[in-house]
Amino acid sequence: TPTESRPTAALPTATAARATAASAPARTLTPEQEQVARNLFEQGKLHWQNRRFAEAVPLFSASYAQNPLTSPLLLLADCYEQLGRLRTAREVFQRAAAQANQQGDLDLARRAETRAAALQPRVPQLELRVPRPLPAGLVVTVNGTEVPNGGLNVPVPMDAGSYRVEARAPGYEAISVPFGVSNESTQAEPAKVVAGALRPIPDTFERRDLALWLG
Repeated sequence: TPTESRPTAALPTATAARATAASAPARTLTPEQEQVARNLFEQGKLHWQNRRFAEAVPLFSASYAQNPLTSPLLLLADCYEQLGRLRTAREVFQRAAAQANQQGDLDLARRAETRAAALQPRVPQLELRVPRPLPAGLVVTVNGTEVPNGGLNVPVPMDAGSYRVEARAPGYEAISVPFGVSNESTQAEPAKVVAGALRPIPDTFERRDLALWLG
């Protein structure tokens, strides 16, 4: 079960629902580099065994960056799941499965795919609703990251956490709305919906000014 650690919010992107299918490129490591990666993995594993998942995450990430093996990816994904970051956990499991498949480790790939599939219905979703047609020059951001137009008015997977959506367009008043995404979804509300009403900026050119210009 997840720990009481507060989930760290992940930002939505156009490809947030997809994990990369390409495995890390093979490279030759020196014995020293392999030892560094092994030490980082063992330190992360110790934290993981003691359920200190937040402390284990950077160690597994650093171990994988040093030596891209599938084992740190699997434990990294499990840490994310325990921390309540279900979207990120699913994506890392998918990445581990793709890498294991490419390396011919079908048993490991099957385990990772099973974990990813189990998370699929639990991942919260967010739908940013903006009236159509979209205003020209519209820019929508979530926690400072721009959301492409294709990510509007459709549910996208998210990590649980606190967010702020901002929208601006020429000729419209800017809006800023804080909201939260929870892992507790219901059939009645499978996706978190955040609607933004874009209001045109009032025309400040008064009638008497127009009369003076015409007169």
